[in-house]
Parts: sequence; structure tokens; C-alpha cells
Amino acid sequence: MAFKKIGDLLSESSRKRLREERLAVDNLYSLSDAALCGSLLTLARQARYYTHFGPNDPVYDSQFFWHGVPELARRLGFKALIDQESDPEWAALTDAQLRVRLGNCIFNTSREPTKTPSPGAPKNPMGWALLTREPCNGNPVAFALDRLCPPDLSDRDDKLVRHMLEIGAHRGQTGACWTPAWNEERPADYSLSLESSDLAPVEPTEDSKPRDVAAP
Repeated sequence: MAFKKIGDLLSESSRKRLREERLAVDNLYSLSDAALCGSLLTLARQARYYTHFGPNDPVYDSQFFWHGVPELARRLGFKALIDQESDPEWAALTDAQLRVRLGNCIFNTSREPTKTPSPGAPKNPMGWALLTREPCNGNPVAFALDRLCPPDLSDRDDKLVRHMLEIGAHRGQTGACWTPAWNEERPADYSLSLESSDLAPVEPTEDSKPRDVAAP
């Protein structure tokens, strides 16, 4: 009996989307810290168009896109955050604590947008999809954390470490830091030049800026 690759069972639109996401991840991985921090913030702002949660909501989606990713971007060198993108609680974390908390966010944030996009949302944004990718397949938040705070393989509270060690053992990889080698097979039409505006800077609009959230 002949077996097909999973990719062969996907629709052409699904294969196209996966190729674009992979290209975007590889592009992000190749950036310097100074460039990566701006791209992370752009992706978080894109994602906020697709959630009804505001900056004050005590849920993973809110904390991740409104505070966690902006705080990571700030520590990598981005300075021009808008009001409430980073709050005192997140700013007070050590780099190691930030790594653990953001790792928890990656695994607990909704995998799909939770509402239709707000007016002014970027066309075909990758923000949500890229920031919530499985770290073993390349997640820009995870490999940015690797730069800021290299993983401690003995830290059992670090979900990123546990995830990467487990998957890496099955892929013949060592350590807990993702590189493109973790996903060696690339499509035949692979190219590192992604012709897309998805990673272009997104200026915060009124809808993506912080807003007061009424108490329940």
C-alpha cells in the first residue's frame, strides 16, 4: 500500500499558506535583534485586530498580544511602545521569568483569531498564525527568547524547554533552540524572498490602541 505525504493531502490554498508562513519564519530568524524586535511588535499589533480582548483582560490572548510580545520587543531594543503595551508587572520580570511566562502564553493562546477583523486590519495578516506556531516548527517569540535568555535545560518549569527536548529527540536534534534545520524538508519552489506586505510595519490605529474594558 502506497502512503502519501501529509502535504499531498492538503488543498493548494493550504499548501500555499504553509509555504508563506515557513518563508516568513525563516526571514524572521535571519533578522538581527534590532530588526526582529520591530517585526515582533508589528505581528502583535496585527493580531490585536482579530481579538475582542483588550489590554486589561486577564486572559492569555490579551496578555500575549498586548503586553508579553511588546515587552520582549522592548528588551530586544524597541523603544517606541504605545501606552499600555507593556505594563509594570511584565516589566518587573527577569529575563528568565519572561521566558517562562511567554512560553506559557504560546501554548495557551487561542490558535485561531477569536473575531472577524476590525476595520483597518491588514490584508492577509500573519501575526496570529506566526506568533502561535508550534515552537518546534519555528515560532518567532520562542527564538527571540532564545536570544534574550538562552534556555536552561534543567528548568522543568520552562514549557518551551520541555517541548523542544521532546520533539527534538524524535527529529535527531539536540538542545532546545529552534533553527531552520529542525524543519529540513522545504518545498521545491522554496525561496527566502517573501513577496508580501505581511511583515511591513503596522501603525497602531484607534482600534488597535489600548482601550478601557468595562468591568463585568
